[in-house]
Amino acid sequence: MTNDTDSKDLNLNIAQVVPLGIFCFFMIFFGLLGNGTVLYSSIRYNSIRLDKISLIFVKNLAAADIFYTIFAIFPNFITFSARRWVLGPGWCFVSAQLSFIPGLANILIVLCITLYRLILVVSPFQITRCHTARAIAGTLWIIGIIFTLAVGIIFKAKSIFNPDNGTCISSIYDDPAAKTVVNIFTMVFVMLPMLLITLTNLALCVIACRHSRSDRIMVDKRKNRRNKGLVMICLLSGMFVTSWLPYIIYNSIKTRTSVVSQELDILSFHCIFINSFGNPILYSLTNKRFGKYVKGMILALIKCDRKISYRQSVSRDLIRVDSLATDKLGQSSTSV
Repeated sequence: MTNDTDSKDLNLNIAQVVPLGIFCFFMIFFGLLGNGTVLYSSIRYNSIRLDKISLIFVKNLAAADIFYTIFAIFPNFITFSARRWVLGPGWCFVSAQLSFIPGLANILIVLCITLYRLILVVSPFQITRCHTARAIAGTLWIIGIIFTLAVGIIFKAKSIFNPDNGTCISSIYDDPAAKTVVNIFTMVFVMLPMLLITLTNLALCVIACRHSRSDRIMVDKRKNRRNKGLVMICLLSGMFVTSWLPYIIYNSIKTRTSVVSQELDILSFHCIFINSFGNPILYSLTNKRFGKYVKGMILALIKCDRKISYRQSVSRDLIRVDSLATDKLGQSSTSV
């Protein structure tokens, strides 16, 4: 690795660059489209059926995924397409330094979602206000910004282009004086949240199994809705842990030995991208209302119907879903 972007050419052959470029293209396309749809549909049409607190965290998670896609995945796609760094030292610095902020926010927001879901399940009558959740989410973003600025100013961080995987990273990783800070940062903001997320997911899975057994005896629509939200949060956290686990394994191996294979370096870094790409897919699979929104959006784009606007068609579908749900609840209450 060289300072700044003096050596711009990649140390990768065509057989490695082409799959990585295709992978990054799909991560960018579906990541921006999916997370943008999550933000727009949840704000404009309330298409994701979740409690208000969890929905606030989901919106911030989608925003973090969008920023991470722009700062981290987009430069990789351009680099793999050109087979060299062509975005200049300015964007290399931005990509290396600012990717900390959405990455850190992503980790902490997922941790908050899982912990809140555990609190909600264990103590369902616990009241949490929306402005408290917004304050927590804002604090997480501020932590990422302050940490990035503090480390960059104290250690005079520069951007380093790594030709082995086509990414720009911060010079603090190769700074002996900053190595202790990096290790503490990894333990506090990566390892510890990952451990808490895993333990919380295990507890949620046990609770979900117990709820599913009780639902066999007595069916309750509120319990079913709560269990669906529980499954969505478990899958969301599970995908997060799975996507970050190779990176953690890579860092643990790298600290013990200086000889690390190039394939492991590329695999561990690019597995993180799956988290930004996969979250909207999980929302579509586990949330019927959001899935119907996405389906209506795709059909409207394919048909290009000029008589009915896109907003009107989507609003009509969502109103139809709400009316059907209301009719079912009315029938059930009448039968009882």
